Amino acid sequence: MKLPSNQVGISDINTYRDCPVKFEYAIRRWTEGSEPPEAKHRDTMYGSAIHEAIHLAEAEVLTDEEAVQRAFDEFSQYLDPEDMKRLEDDLATYRRRDYRGVRTIANETEVRVPLFKVGGETIYFRGKLDRVYERVDSPGSFIHIDYKSSKWRKTEKEVHEDIQMWAYNMAIFEWWPECQSLTQVYDQLMYGAIPTRKSAAQRAQIKVWLERQVRAILNNQDPKPTFNDWCPYCPLLPDCPEPKRTAEFAAARLSAIAPPEEPDGKLVLDPDLMDVYVAELPELQKAKKAIEEFEAKVKAAIKDMPEAVRAYHGYRLGGRKSDAWTPEALRRAHEIMGDEFYALVKMTKGRVKEYLGSDKPKMEELVARAEKEARQPPVVRLGE
Repeated sequence: MKLPSNQVGISDINTYRDCPVKFEYAIRRWTEGSEPPEAKHRDTMYGSAIHEAIHLAEAEVLTDEEAVQRAFDEFSQYLDPEDMKRLEDDLATYRRRDYRGVRTIANETEVRVPLFKVGGETIYFRGKLDRVYERVDSPGSFIHIDYKSSKWRKTEKEVHEDIQMWAYNMAIFEWWPECQSLTQVYDQLMYGAIPTRKSAAQRAQIKVWLERQVRAILNNQDPKPTFNDWCPYCPLLPDCPEPKRTAEFAAARLSAIAPPEEPDGKLVLDPDLMDVYVAELPELQKAKKAIEEFEAKVKAAIKDMPEAVRAYHGYRLGGRKSDAWTPEALRRAHEIMGDEFYALVKMTKGRVKEYLGSDKPKMEELVARAEKEARQPPVVRLGE
């Protein structure tokens, strides 16, 4: 496998570890001069937007309003109404946590560290650093800040074990030889900042690990797909055999360990095999997500087909009607039911945002009035 520009980042390595075929597809952003479709998605682009706002605020000395607007200009097609407020809040958090008594060494700066040579060419580890400071009162003492916008909180243990932070620690020492000590800060804007450090031995360890990971990539001349947590969101899903194969295996496995026992084919679990069932659950859930996403994409393609082509494949568009109450009918329902009407009719945050998206003050007031209600608790794995 060939690395574009003979360089690789930690996200590339993690993608390869998830699925070599997806990695091969993803690195086309370098060889073809663009990013693959999954690189720009509503679930990921907020992070890019807040990083851009922070960068602009620092590099161009903009006000919060100016920085937020500039970031919104660039990423507006991926941002929802509530993201404007979130950008403002996260940028304000950045301001409050900004460091004093330091000078800026790097601001959204890309570094390249040589790993090894192959065929006479140097292979580099590439990383983009959010912020690197040097203490004014202690030359050689560096601080690396990695800003995170995720809604999911990471624990101290997860931060200390974070591969990206570990690899960036090594890269900073090699890129800036004057760095004598380094404190890294995993700054979760929605939660808090967690400091972490690494020893010289750990830096040597991660460099060897990176080299071996990259050699494994280069040596793989026939990449095969691997079923993983991201399969349901992968753009290659419709053409990839792995989720289907895994789903078939999961179905066969389930049939073997829990065959239907009722006359109508309903599943009856054996209490003595509960440990086996629970162990199978994560893989079954991943398979289910992948198959559901595959089904949705195929059905969407069928809907877009010309009628004759759709019929050739054995499908048609069915009629779809449902009962609905007009505003006048709802007013009459209120007259009939009185205040009981409000227990029957429910609004959702999604519908409020969809309907009042252009009227931000009204939308925010209505959303703020929503209260949490008790529901049957979902089953969630520990640590999630």
